[in-house]
Amino acid sequence: MIVNEIIAIVIGYLFGSIPSAYISARLVKGKDIRQMGGGNVGALNTFKEERTSSVATSKGFSNLTYLQ
Repeated sequence: MIVNEIIAIVIGYLFGSIPSAYISARLVKGKDIRQMGGGNVGALNTFKEERTSSVATSKGFSNLTYLQ
């Protein structure tokens, strides 16, 4: 039982450490989001600079709907 919880925590940490906003901005527009706007790699900066919905935004939305 506790082993499953530890595995879930490790997997969640690893998935959370993937910069999906950076990856989506690089794939969609070919630009480095770290050099634009505030320099933050977050979904909000990506949305402001690229004006497109990103994978990070959908990832955050899916997390919120899962928690409810």
